[in-house]
Amino acid sequence: MIKNLLNNRFALYSVLLHIALGVFSASSTTVLFAFFFGVLAIEIPTILPGQKGLNVRLNYLLVYMSSFEILSRMARTSPIIPYEMSKYILCALFFYGIFSQYNKGYIGLILLAFIIPAAFYDQTGSVTTDERIFNIMGPVDLALGVIYFKGQIINRTQLFNLIKLALLPTISVLAFAFVRTPDYDTIDFSLSANFDTSGGFGSNQVSTILGLGLLLSFMLWITKSSLSGNKILDIIVMMGFVLQGLLTFSRGGMIGGALGILTFLFLISLSGVTQNTKNSISLPKITIYLIPILVLGLFVFQFVDSITGNNLSLRYKGETAGTIAGSKELDINTFTTNRYQIFLGDVELWRENFLLGVGAGASKELRPTTEEVPTAAHVELSRLLAEHGLFGLFFFLTILVFPFLIISQNKDSLNKAILIAFFIIGLYTSFHAAMRTYVTPLFISMSLLTIRETPHKKKTKPYLDSAPLLDSQ
Repeated sequence: MIKNLLNNRFALYSVLLHIALGVFSASSTTVLFAFFFGVLAIEIPTILPGQKGLNVRLNYLLVYMSSFEILSRMARTSPIIPYEMSKYILCALFFYGIFSQYNKGYIGLILLAFIIPAAFYDQTGSVTTDERIFNIMGPVDLALGVIYFKGQIINRTQLFNLIKLALLPTISVLAFAFVRTPDYDTIDFSLSANFDTSGGFGSNQVSTILGLGLLLSFMLWITKSSLSGNKILDIIVMMGFVLQGLLTFSRGGMIGGALGILTFLFLISLSGVTQNTKNSISLPKITIYLIPILVLGLFVFQFVDSITGNNLSLRYKGETAGTIAGSKELDINTFTTNRYQIFLGDVELWRENFLLGVGAGASKELRPTTEEVPTAAHVELSRLLAEHGLFGLFFFLTILVFPFLIISQNKDSLNKAILIAFFIIGLYTSFHAAMRTYVTPLFISMSLLTIRETPHKKKTKPYLDSAPLLDSQ
């Protein structure tokens, strides 16, 4: 199944299949159940011990299946497809991968040692098992992912295959949200996140995935590694992510996608690469391609702003109904939708419990700035400090070393730009959505892959082994 999704001859059908999956999932969960478990049933036998290219097959499966997390939440498939499905899938497949092959990701063991202690104490005495799993599984998956991915060598074709497999389910999310969006004239576009345009599910999480889709589709487009084989359709999909992402009025996801793109382009421009080798991207061509896309993106923003009565631009300025009415002051707390207040509360908890923190999942009840309405953390850094104490700080500081590891492990400028963009969007997502989605643990850990080009051999399979620079389209 996954092999066919990566076959260039079926590229257009793969995109249309995932559009159809999103459309049909918006009206019936049966289709999503059948597709999700059908893929698992087909692919699990391909990762049994002794299979050729086991790590590559496993990489493809864990990236593709975990990327269905938000679509399943939007379709409300829990408990058949659990709400925390991606955390379980990543945990299980990372463990399987770690014990089925030699790994060099020892730094992940350090991360795991920092995270585990907080699972065994709770200052409130009321944290449930589900709440503990909800808070601790994200960092645990990240640590396991580091153990699994660090030191693993793949080639660039396989890297771009991972990008495509992560992107396809986000197209289903886009289609689902688009189909569920009512006529624009009937939507009340206020200065807050909009559930009507996010498929009736949490706009912050949906926006996160749409922003990720924007970044991944841009990477494929700018490197001429076509998603569908049709340039116009590729641009329509990319602009679709922008349009629907802006309509959610949840800024985090769109800013994350834009930040990833800017990081990617900035690193490529710093490399000073010219057009003398096949491994290079033409910097002049980047400019030629980028300007029309920026113009088109601005046009989409202006279009959305106009249909929302200019509320979109006010939203991105941080305005709220209260600040417009004059009853509230526009400050960092209103701009961050109370995340700053939650952050300060977590820091206060950390100050009072400096060494060990209050325990996984306990900060919601103990945070001094949210006593009346217990609120889960939205910033993973502050949650780590409050719930894991000094160990949480060490966990975060260790993660900040990763860009240096990426640069030291990879020589090619394009490879480094892609992997650091993965790291940036994963890290940034943790600052507005904590680790509520698979984006942070998967993309931060996946950024530690080592990309090497190996000579193309006869009778090798691009799906598993070395292949030309990019898939021919």
